[in-house]
Amino acid sequence: MNRCAGCPNVIKGVSLMQCCRCSDKYHHTCLNISKEKFITFTRDIKDSWICPSCRSKEPKSGDNSNTPVRTHTANTTVSPQYDNVTLRVKPRNTSNCGCVSAETIRDIIREELDKKFCSQINDIQVKLDIAEINSSNRDLKVRLNQVEQISRSNNIELQCVPENKNENLYSIVQQLSKTIKCPLSDSDVHYCTRIAKQNNNSPRPRAILVKFSNRRLRDTFLANAIKFNKNNPSNRLNTSHLGYGGDKKSVFVSEHLTLDAKQLHLKTRQRARELNYRYCWTRDGKILVRKSDTSNFIHIKDSLDLEKLT
Repeated sequence: MNRCAGCPNVIKGVSLMQCCRCSDKYHHTCLNISKEKFITFTRDIKDSWICPSCRSKEPKSGDNSNTPVRTHTANTTVSPQYDNVTLRVKPRNTSNCGCVSAETIRDIIREELDKKFCSQINDIQVKLDIAEINSSNRDLKVRLNQVEQISRSNNIELQCVPENKNENLYSIVQQLSKTIKCPLSDSDVHYCTRIAKQNNNSPRPRAILVKFSNRRLRDTFLANAIKFNKNNPSNRLNTSHLGYGGDKKSVFVSEHLTLDAKQLHLKTRQRARELNYRYCWTRDGKILVRKSDTSNFIHIKDSLDLEKLT
């Protein structure tokens, strides 16, 4: 097992220098030799290399006969009995020295910084990918809802019409058309039916779905119903207009919205009341709000648009 003579660590690999005199081995980093410089060493250089310990034992060459005698400084005091004693500095204990060069430290710091920056870049990329996916999903959901809404463009819903066992839905629709002055022929209505409740615990009766022969007739029917309520604020559409006796209960005519649009419309009405918006309505499957008579309308596409309302 090869151990470095400069540090207590085991030498792994072939990145070492071996003294040609004492055969001690050293890490090239313990000798302050960079990796790039070590690679350039030839075999002759490595075979003739002398370690610092052996080199320090070599006698100094040259003529030193003219070397001046060192005199003691004024602050140096030596006891007379030690005049013939050479004072030596106590050798340092280098057994615990890691002998890590500055270049190695720079490499370690550079590697750690690279890891940190790569991790941050990966986190940012993941967040961007998630945001892009969420945006794409939002657009796709809006488009699918629009396609489904177009398939309902000839339909209306009658809300809060009481249910009877032997009821005739066509007669109810005909009676309502006469009230709002929008006469219908038998061929104008393709079919009428009750549809399931969204909430089975709701006391309200099931809504009536009416499918007209074309969209223009549907729009005219809706416009006449709105006009009737506007012209009769004290007697808006109610059960008495449909031939029901007893207490008057309001009846509502609305577009046939998709399930997602109905839920969004409900949330929008609640949010509009909280923020004192004056108007909230639907047109061609679109949910619109307006805060006052002079403000512009806002198109609510999804719950994210609700969060932007102020």
